Amino acid sequence: MSKEYEIFSLGDHSLTLQTGDKISLPVNAKMVTMAEWLRQQHITGLQDAVPSYNSVTIIYDVYPIRKSGAQDAAAFMRERLEDAWEKAIPAQRTALPVNRLPVCYEEPYCLDKQEVMQATALHWEEIVQLHSERVYQVFLLGFLPGFPYMGVLPDVLKVARKETPRQQVPAGSVGIAAGQTGIYPVSSPGGWCILGCTPVPMFDPSLDHPTYFAAGDQVQFYPISAEEFRTIKEKHRPDEH
Repeated sequence: MSKEYEIFSLGDHSLTLQTGDKISLPVNAKMVTMAEWLRQQHITGLQDAVPSYNSVTIIYDVYPIRKSGAQDAAAFMRERLEDAWEKAIPAQRTALPVNRLPVCYEEPYCLDKQEVMQATALHWEEIVQLHSERVYQVFLLGFLPGFPYMGVLPDVLKVARKETPRQQVPAGSVGIAAGQTGIYPVSSPGGWCILGCTPVPMFDPSLDHPTYFAAGDQVQFYPISAEEFRTIKEKHRPDEH
């Protein structure tokens, strides 16, 4: 019987365990749990464990592993990944706390309101309700520091990426594309359709934990007015010296 996963090298000091090639809430929960389990084991030489949709990549330092007596560092780490696959059991995601995040879906923050209404044939109020009533799982952080890829969107909101990416998407913009939703932590180019914006900073490099979310977090948006957006934004404004 073939294994449910494959393990391959991602460089001279990293290994990836991958299973399947589809976006799946249970599979991602397994990957997140494996990464957490690996970090908790105090494994010699382990520097980090990074989950993705359907994989976990571990980065390690060869020298302490060899110093501990293991001559083949890759084989040593392969065994740790196999242990994680067997022993890391995901918790019930529905039992985890939900991070509620304010989002203003009003002008001038809903940059692609007309485009999304046309693509879905829904009224804007229906789109806002559908987007904000669901609890999403953070699959991974990527693309930009702290950019959370979250899902899964309702089928009716599975719009395509913009054919021509926007050259500048404001920080905090909340977008959708290809069945997922995400938040731009900083201003950058981007091709997702923008539904609104959150006044809560998603990335602050001065903090010990600079990203607002981590892989595995549960997130639900709630609508706020433009006035509430400005009030919350003011509370998060960095002190001026």
